[in-house]
Amino acid sequence: MRALLTLTLLLGACGGEQVIVRDRPSDCGDGVIDVGEQCDDGNTEAGDECTASCRLARCGDKVMRGDLMPEDPDYEACDDGNDIESDGCTNTCRIAACGDGILRQDVPEGQPGFEECDDGNRADPDGCLRDCMSARCGDGVHRTDLEPGAVGYEACDDGNENDEDACRSDCRAQFCGDGIVGPGEACDDGNEDDEDGCTQDCTVTGCGDGIIQAGSGETCDDGNRSDRDACPSNCQEARCGDGFRRDDLVAEDPGYEECDDGNGSDADGCTSGCRLARCGDGFVRADLVVGQPGFEECDDGNEALADGCSPACLVEQCGNGRVDANEECDDGNDQDDDACLNNCRFAGTCSLSARWRYQLRRSLWICLAAQAPRTYASAAQLCAEGSVLASYEAVSAAGLDQPTGAENAAFWSWYDREVEGQEDYIRSGQKRRGDCGPESPDLLISRWWNGEAGGGWADLFDGGDDCAGPTDSAANLALALRGVVCVAPPP
Repeated sequence: MRALLTLTLLLGACGGEQVIVRDRPSDCGDGVIDVGEQCDDGNTEAGDECTASCRLARCGDKVMRGDLMPEDPDYEACDDGNDIESDGCTNTCRIAACGDGILRQDVPEGQPGFEECDDGNRADPDGCLRDCMSARCGDGVHRTDLEPGAVGYEACDDGNENDEDACRSDCRAQFCGDGIVGPGEACDDGNEDDEDGCTQDCTVTGCGDGIIQAGSGETCDDGNRSDRDACPSNCQEARCGDGFRRDDLVAEDPGYEECDDGNGSDADGCTSGCRLARCGDGFVRADLVVGQPGFEECDDGNEALADGCSPACLVEQCGNGRVDANEECDDGNDQDDDACLNNCRFAGTCSLSARWRYQLRRSLWICLAAQAPRTYASAAQLCAEGSVLASYEAVSAAGLDQPTGAENAAFWSWYDREVEGQEDYIRSGQKRRGDCGPESPDLLISRWWNGEAGGGWADLFDGGDDCAGPTDSAANLALALRGVVCVAPPP
């Protein structure tokens, strides 16, 4: 819509002259910033830095920007134009996700994305599970963040309603005297009377006489007091979870036990299956602290990388200060303007294959390898995903001018590498040479320099007339390029 701006300004001047500024029309999208416009980039695209209404784009304006990459500070994954933090698009224009520390409230229970809680961590043994559901007795996850007596405290949680195992259905540990016959108990009448057929240590009278008294609750009686054979001293047939480790079996025998602590917990050094806890068994140990051998942050029961839990049972999460699978770096901070971005990718255009990196400009980096690449493919691998070898076309497309003299000097100076055991140097670079013009890719070249006027240039690629073909010269490859220049193309 065109708006007519009317301004009449009368100014007194020498000789009584007057200057009149006449009416002129303004138009958003004409590339000129007029009165009432914050910007005007000459187009009507709504998804860039200047909206179609000539307002500077911002998170919350209900227009999602499409001109930025995820690593850019102003990148938007969504923009719903409201200030509601608890819907599908947060106030920082990020898509809501379980684990982001924001409780989502716009999804009904039973629908994908529903959250009962969101404490922003990946820990299961607290009040909010890693799937954003509230912890509850019977969910099979032993909650360890509360002290005895606190509401919600769990001594154990085996996820079942069986009161005759080591963990009762109310998440209290079974104990002798609770009136329920549990693991390792021949009886439990809930009292301390030793003369009623069930003693206060939950054994029946007569156990150990070598005669199985079924009426008294005995399932075995071998006449000895050993707790490490098939019939412990309580006259109950030995089983995993009774608190007695059998030593009369070998690993191949049914019923063999590596350990037996009798508590039914999978979160300590002995699992409920009577196996010694180990990383990869699918159970997270809760009896150790950071730094102790065997400590686990997670345990998903597999050795897969990049699934959230590493084969070393450590949580794979960008920002933890460890370089996990699919991460190029991890400096453990939230600074997005240092060498490692907040998405755990190196800043710049060099790949992980680059041994050294040097920034010429924001989108233009020198990427050096430890050894000279021998093919175009291996040279291109020095560029990060989404970046390409710097050619005339790529540099121009990225909106970069040709390097200044100072930048060129810095480039060559930084590229000097002494040849081990000699006083010679290899100077490597990337520039147009010969008949290569704006219509052709740049040549990758390397120069041997002996500190004097001598030395010579060697093309890594002969290229032919169009500068695009690979070299077949062994002599050229012997003086091969140590690195390349990589440029990030426009989005």
